[in-house]
Amino acid sequence: MSHNKPNDWSNTLSCLLGCAVGFFLFLLLLSLFYVQSGFVYFSSFFVWLKDWQTLTAGLVAFFGAILTVAAIWWQIAQTAADEAAKRRRQHSAARSAMTFHLSELITYSRECATILESVPVAGPNTRIRQGSWTPPSLPLIPEYSIDALARCMETADNPEAESIALFVKNLQIQKSRLKGFMVDMSTTSTTIVMGDNLKSIMADTLELYILSARLLGYARNQTESIDTLIKIDDITTTDFFLNLDKKGTLNLKDYLKTRYS
Repeated sequence: MSHNKPNDWSNTLSCLLGCAVGFFLFLLLLSLFYVQSGFVYFSSFFVWLKDWQTLTAGLVAFFGAILTVAAIWWQIAQTAADEAAKRRRQHSAARSAMTFHLSELITYSRECATILESVPVAGPNTRIRQGSWTPPSLPLIPEYSIDALARCMETADNPEAESIALFVKNLQIQKSRLKGFMVDMSTTSTTIVMGDNLKSIMADTLELYILSARLLGYARNQTESIDTLIKIDDITTTDFFLNLDKKGTLNLKDYLKTRYS
């Protein structure tokens, strides 16, 4: 996150203006001393000061106004810096807490992959017969993990916040599609389920696993940015993909090339 600090020059300006005002006040006091004691060393100067007292008073007021504005400006900058420091502390705490929750979501992705691996498929574009496979119970996404991601998203800078928001969006999409697939695979469903339906959900799960791992690196302070761009090589080199496509009956790699081309 970027660090916002008040401008150092505002402090310097305040000091200089304060010195200027103090100098004028000193001259005014000295003029009173001159009048009372008959001090003549600065007589010519004080004659000039008397003749231009309106201008002098205006200059003092002008510099005083600038000093007031500078003080207000510095106070605003200091308040902004304090708020930024507070936000950084909150984000640091939320970011550290993400480590545990992202580990939970990586586990969720693996459990989903295990379920998808067990679906019996005869070919990439063939129908998956309902009743040939009993859908198991779906793994649950811990709600507190979503809350932890939301807290981190609220305190992060815009690029990181958008990346976390995209991850949460993908998580919800994957969960919804997988749940719908399980309903369609039930023995009472009349929906025709094809191999391509399964490949789409597999791709969602692979994306979720990769983004979870990248967010985990961010939570551990291994990187200051979150790369959400997924390429075909990012997926096909994971043990995840090798397990899902171990039979090669789905032609999953060809599907992924089309999806990420």
